[in-house]
Amino acid sequence: MPTYRDYLWLRQTYPTWLGNGYAAALVRTDPESLLTALGWVSPRVDVVGVGGGIGASVVEDGTWSVDLETEQTLAVASVSGDGGEWTLLAQQDSYYVGIDPVAMLPVLGERFELVCHSNIGGYGGFCWWRDGVEQIAFEPMLAMHVLHAGSHWSGDGPGATVKDLIVNRTGGIYVEPGDYTDNDHHIEGCFALAEALTGVHLSREVLDSARFTVAPWRCNPGFGGTTLGSIRPASQPEYPSVGASPVSTTPIHSRCVRGPRPEAGRTRHQDR
Repeated sequence: MPTYRDYLWLRQTYPTWLGNGYAAALVRTDPESLLTALGWVSPRVDVVGVGGGIGASVVEDGTWSVDLETEQTLAVASVSGDGGEWTLLAQQDSYYVGIDPVAMLPVLGERFELVCHSNIGGYGGFCWWRDGVEQIAFEPMLAMHVLHAGSHWSGDGPGATVKDLIVNRTGGIYVEPGDYTDNDHHIEGCFALAEALTGVHLSREVLDSARFTVAPWRCNPGFGGTTLGSIRPASQPEYPSVGASPVSTTPIHSRCVRGPRPEAGRTRHQDR
């Protein structure tokens, strides 16, 4: 069983990724299916390793630049986990697609399993979806507000499963008020918890050798990034809880949309 100690090397090895507003999502599907569901736009660039650069500069050239107000970049790579192939969706520069249930609705509606965590602008998020239903969602640095006894996620369901994993196995995240042990390792704890839930071990060898496809993704003009914790306070769940009906494909918020692909041979600058 993984623990946060297995990932203590991460921050020093990938400072650009983890130190600049990262998001990491594991989706039980293949990379091409994920990009198709999310609605990527051209161009696409292949890079090897998360340390090789997965930000906007990767897809920029003399005729294309990523508009930070309306676009983000998605970097996807095939990884192995429980049940076979998963896709790692990695982002930096405070991009947040994987942690935003609205942006991920096309994926959630198709019954993919999703585990995502992030640390953006001082706010973190961890979520786990299965079969179109949110299993758990919390801010890693404030997990005690969600996983403590008597909370919305307490009981015998997924919340109890996650709490047991953190307390007795993965560590790195404190879940009881007053328990600040290892809180400075909440990022490492998120990677360990994600591995425990998916079976995907993101070793240095995997992250250095993974073949990423990097492509722009378009959202509504003027849309500013937000994290899971600021979308919905933990005490007031807005998204379906365990036992609720699967999510609708109708967006809960109107912030994000899948942008149309430019016509063949046209660049975004020509589309303006």
